[in-house]
Amino acid sequence: MYLKKHGILLMTALSLSGVILPVTDALASTHTAPTQVKASKVTALPIGLQGKKVKVHTNAKWRQLTSELQRLEEHSSLITSEQQKAKLTELVHEYDGAQVDYDILDDNDFQVQPRKGHSFSEKWVNGGLNDFAYKKSALPDLRAYYGKTAGSTAVLGAGGGGAIGGWVGAIVGAVGGTVASGYFRDAQKDMKKWINKGSSKGGCRVTLTDEFPISYLSSQKQTKIKKL
Repeated sequence: MYLKKHGILLMTALSLSGVILPVTDALASTHTAPTQVKASKVTALPIGLQGKKVKVHTNAKWRQLTSELQRLEEHSSLITSEQQKAKLTELVHEYDGAQVDYDILDDNDFQVQPRKGHSFSEKWVNGGLNDFAYKKSALPDLRAYYGKTAGSTAVLGAGGGGAIGGWVGAIVGAVGGTVASGYFRDAQKDMKKWINKGSSKGGCRVTLTDEFPISYLSSQKQTKIKKL
């Protein structure tokens, strides 16, 4: 019973939570079925981006990390929650620098016009999760992403089976529990502050013990929120 419960929890975290499949370039949307794809398979989007047309780019480390998570999922019924936490923490450090870039697309009737450059990126940096929006139009998207990730992480941390947020949130939730949800909520508030300052870019870093605003994607240093 114990092993079965935690096996279901990890499978929920990795398979229902928007696991990014090993691809380099994909177009995903919840608007239409089947989804249009460019030269690859479709990725499952985290809840914060569902309902949007999004082009996804991943680096080699992100794809390798995803493969390891899928293997861990296959054996989830054989390990305890503490072993899961230890393995997830190990993987995050092993694949430091794993990165995914999201390009949110504008939908004009049947023509999809991409915004210039990435909307925002997500990267594991020294055990922490960094997100950074590169343009003013992407700041509200990242704010919403944090808010919905906070909600799904809270459910996961409480042991709920209906968590459907991004798998990165699932990892932090599985390791950090409900405390992690508060950090994502703090990040949502900081993104609101970036917007209120009139900044054209901005982001946040979330770890198991802290959250703070950052001025570039790979930063590990807290920055003052101002117009960038």
